Amino acid sequence: MIRDSERAVSSAVTYTMVVLITVTLTGGLVIGADALISNQREQASQDQLIVVGERLAGSITTVDQLAATESGPAELTVTRDLPDRVAGEQYRVRIVQSPSSAQTATIYVHARDIGVNESTAVTVSTADEIEETTINGGPLQVTYTAGDNVRVERA
Repeated sequence: MIRDSERAVSSAVTYTMVVLITVTLTGGLVIGADALISNQREQASQDQLIVVGERLAGSITTVDQLAATESGPAELTVTRDLPDRVAGEQYRVRIVQSPSSAQTATIYVHARDIGVNESTAVTVSTADEIEETTINGGPLQVTYTAGDNVRVERA
């Protein structure tokens, strides 16, 4: 026969086990959700940086094509309203000329705090060169001056 004092121990042990299992499962869910959110944020940042690089390359190509028209302007500026931040973090745009040709450059878009980098190549045919520069993200303008360079700067 079971004494009354042994039944109370059984309830306390059961309660402790239920609490322990619940805390363990909840902790696992929190850690898993944190990793998922971190991966999603990095992927969103990467996608946004790709879009920023492609939009800037498109603007440089547009300026070059407009300058190549028969009645090409002496000076041409296109403003591109790019976001100030991607995934809540500031980013930088760096344009580096190709060692083989000043008319070819690579646009590097870098979000340092997140550790994400993307690059896009761009080539011009009308301008002599694409000037090298490093600027913070945000509204940018692409300027062409007849027989001169294509230059990217803050708007």
